[in-house]
Amino acid sequence: MRAPIDGKIVEVKPRKNDTGQVFGGTVKIEGPDGKVWVFRHVDPKVAIGAAVKAGQRVAAVTPWKSGPSHAHIEVWKTFRGGYDFENMLDPREFF
Repeated sequence: MRAPIDGKIVEVKPRKNDTGQVFGGTVKIEGPDGKVWVFRHVDPKVAIGAAVKAGQRVAAVTPWKSGPSHAHIEVWKTFRGGYDFENMLDPREFF
């Protein structure tokens, strides 16, 4: 997984295992506009507080034993808004 934007790493959570988790490992990148890109089911390759450039590697997709390897991508309006429907944006609009 590569950063889609220049930004700052605001959250990193390692995965607990490779089967049965709701979201697995997580990386969150906050851009200069305050929007947060969230990557789930990943193995982080960055540390919280790090500055990243668009295209920089930030994580690897977790190889799952209980199903196909995949990642979830979310875009939040703000970090403080958290995982709430009203804070979500459709990530397809940014591709």
